[in-house]
Amino acid sequence: MTPQVALITGENTGIGEAIACSLAIDHGYHVIIGLRDLGAGYSVAKHGQRNVLLNSAAIFLESDPRNARLTVRQRIEQTFVPNVFGQAGFTEDMLPLLRKAGETGVLRIVFVSSRLGSLANALDPNAPFYENDFRSYNYSKAALNMPALNYDRMAWKTLIAPLRLFL
Repeated sequence: MTPQVALITGENTGIGEAIACSLAIDHGYHVIIGLRDLGAGYSVAKHGQRNVLLNSAAIFLESDPRNARLTVRQRIEQTFVPNVFGQAGFTEDMLPLLRKAGETGVLRIVFVSSRLGSLANALDPNAPFYENDFRSYNYSKAALNMPALNYDRMAWKTLIAPLRLFL
């Protein structure tokens, strides 16, 4: 049997790395990673079919003290490029391959969100990180939930994965 194929953005650290390892080791997926070098990423991704597109690439500028010099607007702009625009754009670019996979088997599009993008948690004073000012990251993760819902509405099997991967 041919293994399922997963294309993962943001694979080299954090959640993306953990998911890539789990899919390959625990579930027998053939894992292909998306790179920040677009030329390398597109050359890897343009051949064959994809059964899973896992969008996990993200940056968190508030965690690095070197970004304290940036204005809030600059942090928002720099965060939205990879966290929202990059994931939405890459998903659109991959739709032809995703449609091909959907004709022959299981297809999933996964957007890795965060509890920091939850509107309910943003209003809950008992929620973790309630007192922290992570505006650019929070905004980007809340915005990322909408493409996931839109793809789901367009009949794709789309998942929002805030804490764990649903397979």
